[in-house]
Amino acid sequence: MLLGVAYVSAQSEPLIADVDGMELQAFFGKFPKINGTVYLEGGICEICGCITTFCRSDGNSSYVTSLQLGRRDSPGNGTGLGDGGCRGYMDCPKDSFNVTLEESDWPEFQYLTEFRITNGLGTGTELLRGPLPTQLPLVSPYLSYIQVYGSGLQGAVPSTWFASRVWPLGTLQLFDNPNLRGQLPNIADDALPHLAELTIKDSPLMGGTVPSVGKLGLPDPRRPDQATASVLLVNLGLTGTLPADFASGGAVSSLDLTNNSVTGTLPASWGEAGHFGFIRQMILANNSLQGTVPKSWSQILKTTGTNGALTLHLAGNKLEGSIPASFGASNRYFANNVFVRPGNSFCGRAPNNTLLLIAQGNSLYNDEVNATLPAC
Repeated sequence: MLLGVAYVSAQSEPLIADVDGMELQAFFGKFPKINGTVYLEGGICEICGCITTFCRSDGNSSYVTSLQLGRRDSPGNGTGLGDGGCRGYMDCPKDSFNVTLEESDWPEFQYLTEFRITNGLGTGTELLRGPLPTQLPLVSPYLSYIQVYGSGLQGAVPSTWFASRVWPLGTLQLFDNPNLRGQLPNIADDALPHLAELTIKDSPLMGGTVPSVGKLGLPDPRRPDQATASVLLVNLGLTGTLPADFASGGAVSSLDLTNNSVTGTLPASWGEAGHFGFIRQMILANNSLQGTVPKSWSQILKTTGTNGALTLHLAGNKLEGSIPASFGASNRYFANNVFVRPGNSFCGRAPNNTLLLIAQGNSLYNDEVNATLPAC
């Protein structure tokens, strides 16, 4: 039974026709405390409330294209559906999502392009339990955006999400889901060709080792000098060493592995051709890395140097030695920023066109002072 949902249509016809109507009604039935309002205007349907759904119509049937669990960030301005405004905006009771969803409970929307779970004020989506739906690439082959924030979902990130060679997924964001755990899958060289953002953070029980991301972020052929992908794997309890082939053949522009327990040395292979030639920001702070900065890493700057500076954040590790002088020689146009402290036992002078910095306070990025290192 679909509770508290009104169907509104100028023609008094069913709002959602036979394609996704039964799936949507069954899904609403899993949440007995949730209400919503449905509108139909210009062939577009909208459900607003604790569950928000947008649809598109081909004139005969309406298909669900967007599904969001949790209160919308804003109520919209009420000027119509085209601007994304929810005229049926409402707060959600705290225990609205106090349910467990099994794999079979998730709806199968063939034309879904956006899937969100958002922990807005008062939504209680952290109470939502169960596994992440593993079959999304199969049942929703057009899905391009996934965001799961502040949920109680548990278990591993499905390997099926990282294996598809045709799935158009462009953004995957998993924030503050403390019950997720298990090894993150590797991304094969020919998988997820459109993925531009991989952000998984603040699931400290996840554990496992740093996965390889293959050829993630291949440059747009129309702009071959610019990378498209960012990878943030922050505060996940990752262990082990940095894989030598982490981004071989890819075009990652930003990498953040802050607040993990990664050990070992900085791989010399990361400075070789075909690895990080497009990197603009590499943050490896607050791990347990040892050894020195490989001289080969200066090769990274031969690509970045003419397009912008490199920020290399190494604070909070156990590294030693000097920053290779070739860092400065590779970049004549911009100053590179290298965070060397707190932690570490670096020594020597800063290379030309390079600032050696100390991270201050709780910020890893904005609060810094220049570092003076002892002689080697």
